[in-house]
Amino acid sequence: MQSTKQIVQRLIKRHGTNDPTTIARKMGILILFEDFKNIWGYFNMSKRVPMIHVNRNLDEHLQRFVIAHELGHSIQHPSADLKAVQERLGHSKYQTTADLYAHVTKKMSQETAKKLAKFDPRKGTL
Repeated sequence: MQSTKQIVQRLIKRHGTNDPTTIARKMGILILFEDFKNIWGYFNMSKRVPMIHVNRNLDEHLQRFVIAHELGHSIQHPSADLKAVQERLGHSKYQTTADLYAHVTKKMSQETAKKLAKFDPRKGTL
């Protein structure tokens, strides 16, 4: 089994970029920017179309983080999505499931933004 670092290095080499948005689009993943209240984003498949949904209210660095994170989900567990979790748990509303799994506090958001501001894509380190 490949490590996450090996998978990322392979993707960068294959697609000639380390930009997660470009990689996702080259992989045929639709990226949608939407208004969310309590979630940063999620990955799902609909009619065999892979999609990354991103909270448009996040700053650019956090949107990039969300795309990279959800791209990882699309690669590591392509058949698992929040809609399937909703159905499995019996929630009548998608938002109920999304809210339940959105464990992001303001402090976590600020800490992530600080780390991403220090990110050096040439080294792949924070």
